[in-house]
Amino acid sequence: MSAVAQNPEAHAEATAERSAPQAKLRYFPFLEGMRALAALVVVFNHIYAEVFPPEQGRTPSGLLGLSSYFMVLGHLAVTVFIVISGFCLAIPVVNNGGAMVGGFQRFIKRRARRILPPYYIALTLSLGLALTILSRPMGTHWDTALDFRPQDVLAHYLMLQNIFGTGRINYVFWSIATEWWLYFTFPLILLLFRRIGPMRTAALAICVGYAAQLLLLDSRVGRANLHFFGFFALGMCCAFVAQRYPNQLAERWRPWLLAALAMAVAVIIELMALWGWENASAQFIYYDLPTAVATVATILLASMPASRLGRTLGARPLVAVGGFSYSLYLMHVPFIVLFLQYIVIPLGIQGDAAFVLTSTVGLACVVALAYGFYRAAERPFLNTRRSSAEGVGSDLPGR
Repeated sequence: MSAVAQNPEAHAEATAERSAPQAKLRYFPFLEGMRALAALVVVFNHIYAEVFPPEQGRTPSGLLGLSSYFMVLGHLAVTVFIVISGFCLAIPVVNNGGAMVGGFQRFIKRRARRILPPYYIALTLSLGLALTILSRPMGTHWDTALDFRPQDVLAHYLMLQNIFGTGRINYVFWSIATEWWLYFTFPLILLLFRRIGPMRTAALAICVGYAAQLLLLDSRVGRANLHFFGFFALGMCCAFVAQRYPNQLAERWRPWLLAALAMAVAVIIELMALWGWENASAQFIYYDLPTAVATVATILLASMPASRLGRTLGARPLVAVGGFSYSLYLMHVPFIVLFLQYIVIPLGIQGDAAFVLTSTVGLACVVALAYGFYRAAERPFLNTRRSSAEGVGSDLPGR
């Protein structure tokens, strides 16, 4: 029995989509701005963790503590990256009438070329630093990355560090493995899009992902953050919605999107008030869904014609940082630790003063070093040749 006969509603939806004129999605500078902000939140989160290691239970004092409260939620930036990744990677499919350009083999080869070389260079460099000039424990969060074994190294080179739950060598690499394995679900999600429609697929993926994550929460498989599958599908759905309903987005959906964004932020704040920031890391699975909703609402609002939000997020400084946000994400932790171990700690600066210095001068140094890494280890592997059918997503990483 054909898929059309099995689901006449999906057939009617697909027929309507084919009969309506479809404009190809264009390049959205605000996506780079969103990446930049997400990457900087992660950097601030890890500056916070290095100066005030969670293992020691210390926090900034007074007004500084209140103003840096958000930094404990750096994990949520990964959710933002995953949604953006799904959106960007679906754009070539949207622009190609719903079909993968060149099939899955070409897709995964391009993803591998884009993601893996910078990752393996960063992994090898992080390993070298951990064995040499950053090998001495200094009472920072980096100390947890130094206690690695041969199996930890192997897991990282096989992209299995998320499943084995190892935060050693460089403790941000878990999300690279998570996103890499999500790429292999891309054809399945597209198949479901054709069978039951993008919105139903996204809803189903979120339900299945969360059910699997909650059932396997304490297992090795549960460490892979299975609920991110739903956010990846949601980002892909967002691209199809932006193409299918461009006029409705601006005319009818704006109030609903603003309400969804406000409600998602309110839920995150309420959860923080309920559980406290010190328990946030144990409850991230519940923060992730409202974060994904807020990300989708932001993308759709910013993609509207003459969107003030889109112009703000597409500001040149943010777009510039977003262009090398993957390198910034990969290498910011060792660069933070270099600044602390060779500048802050030798000067005898501690506590709040160390936090302020690292968040200002240190941040500038980290960004500059990350840009150097980008020029040397990421830029040579960018997919710069694109056909019109491929559109924007072919060379935009998930982070």
